[in-house]
Amino acid sequence: MEDLVYWKNQCLPTINLLGDRVCYKGCVPSLDDYLNENEEHFMILPSAGENFSFAIFECLARGMPVIISSHTPWGNIGENRGGFILDDFTKMSLLLNYLIHLDDVQYQLYCDGAFQCAASYISNNKAEENYLTLFSCC
Repeated sequence: MEDLVYWKNQCLPTINLLGDRVCYKGCVPSLDDYLNENEEHFMILPSAGENFSFAIFECLARGMPVIISSHTPWGNIGENRGGFILDDFTKMSLLLNYLIHLDDVQYQLYCDGAFQCAASYISNNKAEENYLTLFSCC
């Protein structure tokens, strides 16, 4: 915990208030360690809002397809078969039912698409160019 006071004053009371609806697991290992030790096939992040989301990028870069909301900057993953954008999470069971019936070849297409999404982001990244433009104006 980085901020023990925040944890004690904000997090714990909220967890206790929510009771059985929250299952606190303690500190989790880094995403890298977690992915190396487990065999998940998809990452699900039903976020109400993300800016870049390194967790999504790390999964894509590992070739792990993602299931996310449209509230991320990763709107092209569906086009590239890198995963699924799902805003109506009441349809999650339909999607999961589809996914568990994928054969290895079909699943690998999504894995390849996920990796391609990350590779495409890196090759099209204009961050350096944008920074040079920003700081050269002064």
